[in-house]
Amino acid sequence: MSLLRTVWLTSYSPPGFGARKQLQGWLIPFPDLNGTWQGHIRTNWKDAEGRTPCPIATILTIKQSFGRISCVMRTEEMVSYSYLEGFCIDKDAQIRQLCYSYTSRPKTSLRERSTPHDCTILFNIIGKPVCKLEGEYWTQRQTTGAVTLTFRTKELEEEFPSDLTLRCWYNS
Repeated sequence: MSLLRTVWLTSYSPPGFGARKQLQGWLIPFPDLNGTWQGHIRTNWKDAEGRTPCPIATILTIKQSFGRISCVMRTEEMVSYSYLEGFCIDKDAQIRQLCYSYTSRPKTSLRERSTPHDCTILFNIIGKPVCKLEGEYWTQRQTTGAVTLTFRTKELEEEFPSDLTLRCWYNS
């Protein structure tokens, strides 16, 4: 089946078209990632004193339809919204990835040490069914890091959950 036909079917299916689950994996090559994912970020960012933070608790909400995907990542200190998203799926090469670019907006009270910035993240999609997203990111501030997430719930959480907290502030 041509890529154009696949894109048309996934982008222009009428509301209530319930065949997505039946077509997933056969006609629709990308997995259903809808819901909230939780995990941690490890970054090489350093504060003014040269300290690197401990792993940072995070959630990622993914809202996915036939023709659109949006990603919102939250920590206790920032929220980021995707503006360019896509899948890289190649069964022959055993590649299943989600990639998106986003703007990170730290809380206003933290802007002195953490300015808004644009970033790109590339996740490997792990498991059938998907149970883990693991990847790395790069920022325009010349920082990089790794993100590991596991599935939390189908609900799209709208704020950082109180049950996920930082255990320490900085690595020794």
